[in-house]
Amino acid sequence: MTKTEEQLRDALHGIAAAARTPEIRMTAARPRRLSAWLVPVTVAAAVLLVMAAGVVGASVFRSPDRAATPLSGPGRFVVAATAQGQGTAGNGVTVRDASTGAITATVPLPKGVSEWNAITATNDETLFYLAGVAPDQPRGRLYRLSLTSAGRVSGLDPIKGGHSEAHMRYLAASPDGRRIAFPVDALVKSSRVRITPKPNASNGKRLSPEQGSRGVSPSASVYGPVQIVVVDVATGRKEVFKSKTTGLLESLSWSADGRRLAYSVGGSQGADGIWVLDTRAGHDLLKASHRVPVSGLLNSPVLGADGRRLYVIAAQGRPSWTRVIEVDVATGRQLRVLFEEKYGGDPANAVWMFTQLDRDATGRNLMAVSDRYAHRIDLSTGQARRVPFVGGVEPYSFAW
Repeated sequence: MTKTEEQLRDALHGIAAAARTPEIRMTAARPRRLSAWLVPVTVAAAVLLVMAAGVVGASVFRSPDRAATPLSGPGRFVVAATAQGQGTAGNGVTVRDASTGAITATVPLPKGVSEWNAITATNDETLFYLAGVAPDQPRGRLYRLSLTSAGRVSGLDPIKGGHSEAHMRYLAASPDGRRIAFPVDALVKSSRVRITPKPNASNGKRLSPEQGSRGVSPSASVYGPVQIVVVDVATGRKEVFKSKTTGLLESLSWSADGRRLAYSVGGSQGADGIWVLDTRAGHDLLKASHRVPVSGLLNSPVLGADGRRLYVIAAQGRPSWTRVIEVDVATGRQLRVLFEEKYGGDPANAVWMFTQLDRDATGRNLMAVSDRYAHRIDLSTGQARRVPFVGGVEPYSFAW
């Protein structure tokens, strides 16, 4: 029961109690009858005020300077992005019921956006952020997506200061929804490192780890120093964590307290791997970061709520298994295998069976999407529950 429902219940009980109150003897009958009539009306008015306050509170909650309320249970909605034209259903960005997989809404493209590039969630199950791509330009723009309690789109608004001269390929909202982090791809600022492009994950192809965790072919794009920008959604102020190291920065993920931020680096000279940034330890990106001493073919690191555990997709073994593993951040030691899928083809090949992973706001559940299903993983039990993923195409970005 919500707080507003509890207040409504208590107020209605007050009406009933007022109706049962014995009539007080007074010198004049008319004032007595008027007083008896006013008691329940006054209480009823209080009920309306409580309800109005709840509505106003919900409206004010959408203000960018208000924090998202922590969830007591798993998020009810998943927002997922698949390529336009892939499959017969679920094209573009859709809102889905996290329990049934049913599509509840499709997110439109606002003017000036040709496609959605990345999605992130907050503690509020009806508040998400999306990165849009400008037509024919390497520019990105942040939008706030608001949903109704039924999973319908109720608002899609640009974020103050939420723009970049490069594509925002990854996003991570702090749990309270007040800050958005994204990596900067500094195009043509360096000629030292060539990287592979982010693949169209919805093309149904399996990605071999030998080809790179995020690419399938060489690219002419040249990337500069890795850096992370954190935008305050209320003020538009940007905080930048910089490095002189060149390469590709991917897969951002916050801890529950909004202090630590996990990310991965590839294509660099000596900095490849998974890192955890302490955002209060200065703005030199690598100096303020702890390198997680874990090795292997890894993809999509997700930081645990307490910042001491890391969840990551790993390609392991022959024949090839794609696994979700739990790792100790301090030591890099693998603690558990939480979910796995086996590649049924040539056992000599290493193949990713899925490439996307996300944690819900409670910190107690993970989700991976593979082919026609989303897999909800309960971290307390290690058990996975399968939910249909309409359209059968793996999203290139999703959040819940």
